[in-house]
Amino acid sequence: MSGMFNHSIFNQAIEWLFSIEGRHHHQVSGDRGGETKFGISKRTHPDLDIANLTEEQARAIYYDDYWLAYSCHQLPPALGWALFGGVVNHNPRTAIRLMQQSLGVRADGDNGPKTQAAAAAADPTVVLIDYCSRRGQLYHDIAQSNSTQEKFVRGWLKRLFSLQSAIHNARLL
Repeated sequence: MSGMFNHSIFNQAIEWLFSIEGRHHHQVSGDRGGETKFGISKRTHPDLDIANLTEEQARAIYYDDYWLAYSCHQLPPALGWALFGGVVNHNPRTAIRLMQQSLGVRADGDNGPKTQAAAAAADPTVVLIDYCSRRGQLYHDIAQSNSTQEKFVRGWLKRLFSLQSAIHNARLL
């Protein structure tokens, strides 16, 4: 399965992510991630100097700590990119469980051989639609359980539509 890996898919995914997250240092009132740059948050990386984070450092973090760590490269390109978007934006195990539910395999939060085999055998278009709808439901649930997060729902949903569009435009489906 590792033969599926194509480094250009990561490059496309990271460029998409930077277009969504921005390349500037900021802190949005009410955003639980806190201080953020390139989508890298102080909450997730408390030991990083976020204000001085370079794009090269951010790319390396995303590649090592997200793309490789959660085996996005072991999935068909469209699903690997979709999972990457999920593990960056959610608790990674939650993102993987949502993907597993979309694939119809046991949702244990581990992107292992059974998940990878199911992904390889699946119709990526069908899985992507289901996965994004599950992520959309999660966003709704977050806002329902914490009204301070309601103001972010539209942006979160735009992120999902953008993800689907980018994967489609890259001709991965």
